[in-house]
Amino acid sequence: DIKISSYSPDGKSKFQQLRVGQGSNVDIPLDYSLRAYVSVLYKVPRMQIFLMGKKVKCKRASQQLSERMHDTYKPYSAGGQPADILIGFSEPEDLYGMMMYHNNRLIKPYVRVGCQMEANAKGVGVLGIIDANFLTPMHNKQDFADTKEYRGLINKLSQNLNMFWWAKVEKPAAEEKDREEQQKKKRRRKQPDVNWVQCGYPPCAKWRILPKGTDMTPFNDENFHWVCSMHPNPKIADSNHEYPEDTWDIDVVQGEEAAAKRREWQAEKRQKKAEEVAKKDAQVLQLAQEGLLQHIQFEGVNQPVNAGPEPPREVQ
Repeated sequence: DIKISSYSPDGKSKFQQLRVGQGSNVDIPLDYSLRAYVSVLYKVPRMQIFLMGKKVKCKRASQQLSERMHDTYKPYSAGGQPADILIGFSEPEDLYGMMMYHNNRLIKPYVRVGCQMEANAKGVGVLGIIDANFLTPMHNKQDFADTKEYRGLINKLSQNLNMFWWAKVEKPAAEEKDREEQQKKKRRRKQPDVNWVQCGYPPCAKWRILPKGTDMTPFNDENFHWVCSMHPNPKIADSNHEYPEDTWDIDVVQGEEAAAKRREWQAEKRQKKAEEVAKKDAQVLQLAQEGLLQHIQFEGVNQPVNAGPEPPREVQ
């Protein structure tokens, strides 16, 4: 291989071209390795290339894409075939941007467009393959002439990239967030306030209350047999079924709480209704006052103004 020598004192940092949003520690083989550059020099390789006596393993840049999206673009002022645009996720994701070809030959690799120009992670990992024959390459075949057609293509690529990122990343993320919020809003399954169980010993058959948080799943099995000796309270478990049956006082208390809540709810409804009636009365009064004022003003315009008695004339 023929490589550009490292520029760092430790020799670990590789040479790379300056690109927007590209870190200095990112390894871009096309920037310093001739073998890597020649391997993707052609969009569709048709020839065998040997470098320093060893065959170059050519590859199509499009084979790195996943979830690809295809489009075309042709400006009104350009002739020939329209530009073929292929965008998808790249592997590895550090190699992203637009691979711009002309007549099947690579001119500009990893051109940042659209949201890839922003100072965030948008567009990272998205690679585009473009073959635009209507553009004019520079004499060194490393750039395109800054023409109206070139700027139009860059604008089109920006729109396509932003649309691809929205469709493949932002929209699914928003939908997933909505699903998570909807799941949180769903009513969570709660345990009953009181866990009533009946002793399975026929001479006893007393009802007991188990503590909150007790796993009641075994009680769904019809063959499960529960007796007082299984109660977590030692006084009940060791009483040999002699401990008094748990009372229903807690249900009576809850009934009183429900009645109190009902009274509070009815009082709040009455208060809201009274506020609505007062608000309507205030609006009616205001409209009546405004109407009366307008009537007085209208009557005042039609009546002559009484200026008082005429002053006596001076006799000379």
